[in-house]
Amino acid sequence: MKGRRMTASNAASAAARQVHAEIGREDAKVGRRPIRSGPSCLPAFLFDPSGGHVSRRVLLSALLVGASGCARMSGRVESAAAFFVSPPQSDLFGPGGDLSLRGEWAPAPIAGAELAAGLIHFVPGDQPAGGRAFTLSAGGRLRPLAATSWDPETEPTIVSGLWVGADGGVAATGGEVRPTFSAGIGLEAPVGRVLRVGPFVRYAQVLQPNAEPSPTDAKMLLAGVSASLGTAPRPRPTTRIVAPSPPPEPAPRQSPPPPAAPATSHLVGSVLDADRHGIAGARVRVVSEGGTTEVTTGGDGGFEARELRAGRLTLSIAADGHLDAERTVDLPAGQTLTIEQVLERALPQGQIRGVVSSLAGAPLEASITVQPIGLEATTDAEGAFEIDVPPGAYTVVVRCRGYRTQERRLRVEENGVTVLNADLQPLPGTR
Repeated sequence: MKGRRMTASNAASAAARQVHAEIGREDAKVGRRPIRSGPSCLPAFLFDPSGGHVSRRVLLSALLVGASGCARMSGRVESAAAFFVSPPQSDLFGPGGDLSLRGEWAPAPIAGAELAAGLIHFVPGDQPAGGRAFTLSAGGRLRPLAATSWDPETEPTIVSGLWVGADGGVAATGGEVRPTFSAGIGLEAPVGRVLRVGPFVRYAQVLQPNAEPSPTDAKMLLAGVSASLGTAPRPRPTTRIVAPSPPPEPAPRQSPPPPAAPATSHLVGSVLDADRHGIAGARVRVVSEGGTTEVTTGGDGGFEARELRAGRLTLSIAADGHLDAERTVDLPAGQTLTIEQVLERALPQGQIRGVVSSLAGAPLEASITVQPIGLEATTDAEGAFEIDVPPGAYTVVVRCRGYRTQERRLRVEENGVTVLNADLQPLPGTR
């Protein structure tokens, strides 16, 4: 009837609708919850984990619809090195090469049919001329481990897998046409969305005209690389009615995370003498915003103050026999700062002591100056004085109002006491 003509695409769609209707009736019979199938080469209900009965008619229709949606056309180029593996050809010819073009129609990801045309050429061996054969064959290919990928924005492609194949046909060589067959195995992996590349090995044999294998058959081994281009047409996604899922339970309210603790830093250093030798037992006091830390240097003069708050630090360093030192440093957050501190050696102390009096023996209130270091002292009510000085030679100046100034030269030994008693003469006109 006019307007009722059905194309192959309409027929496939009608078959798909019939399959879905049949599935709905099967689901209703067994009380199975419907599931949704996305774009795929096989309908998702074939893998329904809930189990249940699916009739043979439904299964066959589904396979036909899935196969029609997954048909793939591809072209492949095979380039290989070729070798004869049996005499007399292996004695007459050297190695050669093979180049073949193959077209494949695959109704399913795991199987396809092929047509192939190729040229094999061998270099001369024991005879002056080389060998050449043109082949034309048909066969099939299986991908037992094929894996497919699906992107809703692109087309499904076979992404990787092992393949095996076999074909038979004719070979034109030396003015004769002879039967031939071959079998191969290989791997293929994607390079981009439509290109697949991989190695392969193929065995080929050219039979005698009587079509029976004989010792004079040409037996060849081919090893090389194949590259194929092709994608599968996108099947129309099918959707089944799905019962609404219950609303998700509200997520429990989570309290905000506690504020992160401030990053701590570490201070590592060495206390050295003037000769840059470590000073053992030096006391290091570190004052920061977080508090005070006290550590003692080890035998090599090293120390560590860990878990300090970053910022400005004040260090006080003391060691026996050395002058104290104090310094400030800025400690970066979350880092380790390394410093060195050199302490000057403290000179051993000596002392100058004595009594200042008049010629009559009366104590005088006098001032004493030690040159060249400029230390000064004043006598007490008894006329006595004491001045601590480092060891060395000095000039001591004694002054008293109304009396002549007196200068005395002396030497102070290490840890020694030098006694200086001065009797001052009154100035003329004074008592």
